[in-house]
Amino acid sequence: MGSGEGSGVTCWREYSHPRFVRIVEGWEAKSPAGLSAKELLAGARELLDVGTEYYTSVQTIIPLAYVSEALFTTFYNRLVRREGDPPAQTFLLGFDSMPIQAEKSLYDLGTWSREHPDLARALVGTPSEQILDLLGAEGE
Repeated sequence: MGSGEGSGVTCWREYSHPRFVRIVEGWEAKSPAGLSAKELLAGARELLDVGTEYYTSVQTIIPLAYVSEALFTTFYNRLVRREGDPPAQTFLLGFDSMPIQAEKSLYDLGTWSREHPDLARALVGTPSEQILDLLGAEGE
């Protein structure tokens, strides 16, 4: 990508965003119930990597997004929203999608694990590849 004022937006638009969408859609097309623990871990790693790359690149467009969000929220709240309508954030963040549900599930699992100190210690002290071995060779 070239340098200059628009290069960050161009990189995000032409590389990071399409790559992020392609990888996320690929994983959304798979049923988690049909995947082994190793495949799920590989998916989590790939999604984390692409998400990290995406959110690093998106830093170049955050100021533009912030202004757009503020303008939309003001317009919606003052001129459009009626009693009983959802808040502006619903339109900006989306509804309870599969990625959001997955994030909530991981959070719940982490919270639950903390309530079981022996399990939490085992998870923290064990490399993820070894945890997969401990789970057994499911689905292989």
